[in-house]
Amino acid sequence: MAVCALNKMVAEGIFSDEKLQDVEAIADTYNYAPIKAALNFGFLTRKEYTSFLEKENYPFVDVRNEEMDGAYIDQCDIQHLNSFLYIPLRKLDDGRLLVAAADPFDEKLRNSLFAKFKMEIKIVATSDLDITWLAHKIRGEFHVKEAVFSLMRKDPASSGLITFTDGQLFFIFISLASLITLLVLFFTTTFIVLNLFASLLFLFSITFKLFLAMKGSMSELHEHVTKADVKKVDNDTLPVYTILLPVYKEDKLIRKLIWNLRSLDYPRAKLDVKLLIEEDDDKTLNAVKNLDFPANFETIVVPFHMPKTKPKACNYGLYFSRGEYLTIYDAEDVPDSDQLKKVVALFRKLPDEFVVMQGALNYFNKNENLLTRMFTLEYSYWFDYMLTGLETLDVPIPLGGTSNHFKLNKLLELVHGIPSMLQKMRIWVCVCTINNIKWVL
Repeated sequence: MAVCALNKMVAEGIFSDEKLQDVEAIADTYNYAPIKAALNFGFLTRKEYTSFLEKENYPFVDVRNEEMDGAYIDQCDIQHLNSFLYIPLRKLDDGRLLVAAADPFDEKLRNSLFAKFKMEIKIVATSDLDITWLAHKIRGEFHVKEAVFSLMRKDPASSGLITFTDGQLFFIFISLASLITLLVLFFTTTFIVLNLFASLLFLFSITFKLFLAMKGSMSELHEHVTKADVKKVDNDTLPVYTILLPVYKEDKLIRKLIWNLRSLDYPRAKLDVKLLIEEDDDKTLNAVKNLDFPANFETIVVPFHMPKTKPKACNYGLYFSRGEYLTIYDAEDVPDSDQLKKVVALFRKLPDEFVVMQGALNYFNKNENLLTRMFTLEYSYWFDYMLTGLETLDVPIPLGGTSNHFKLNKLLELVHGIPSMLQKMRIWVCVCTINNIKWVL
């Protein structure tokens, strides 16, 4: 392996040989720079690394405010910038290309840039997070526009670009005009008919929900993946698992988020965790910078584009996901420690047509007050009865906004608009009892 900052840290006794070997293995698996693997997989804190570089006379430059010649960065792919943590800035008076990089000692990076730009390279050190922010801001425009507009181009009828069609607007206008006219001419009779119609609609809704609840309650609850099955899972055979974590202005949850991730019973080197931060969310980005213990996730900065929503952030994160399976968690989620292993074990049992599993949500602080008790009742009713009832009717099951587990290649086929996948996709619902918390997987 070419010399990098971690080799120098090993020579100075700051970093161990065992850790370096693990980092090299991860860097090879993900095609990352070694320093990116070390910082994103919990081997090294940013504060420790910054202190080391300062001792080596490599103080950080403020790359966000550096003069930049866009002609050089335009030649670089966002994936390469993101994986090897560098930003080409400008050509110096002496003919060298000035490059800001997270690892100023990285010989492999220096040699590849020399081959690409055909000039000598001068590297200055800067924060890996500032590089990530700048790289995605400048070169992520294509991917963020794809995240927003791809569905509109490929399947306009399924997109939300047009809220109402002309026919729907005409029908609504005629209906409202007719209703107003009837209220003016026959107020009492019209009001009674409206009230009767609303009551019948409400009665139908209540009756249908009761029917679903009864059907759901008659379904046998049993574990499709037992603890014995989980114990049989060999860590060496587990695939890379991507976790998307969209956050916005949630700087106070970062520490809790890290501890929740560390509680997952899954090999660290096979967790491809993406923290999706909006470009203008400096509070959360600074919270990651200021952590005084190793982080176990990669930060992806979502370039500014409206709408500023969780789906857009997740769509953008898909372009940088590397796992065989993918799930989405919210920052405040506390998943059961063996949930990922259970999903892998169950996917291996099921036919290939099953491509997504849904995890049930519930409140971990259900006994805190009346409000949390009410929410717990609502969530329990939804996942234990409603969804199970819908499954017995063999109708489409709505997915929630978190804890859905996908086969990534099938999800990408859907995102890229392969119509056959819409017919093949099935949602598997099985109810498991895990530590007194009921999950739908």
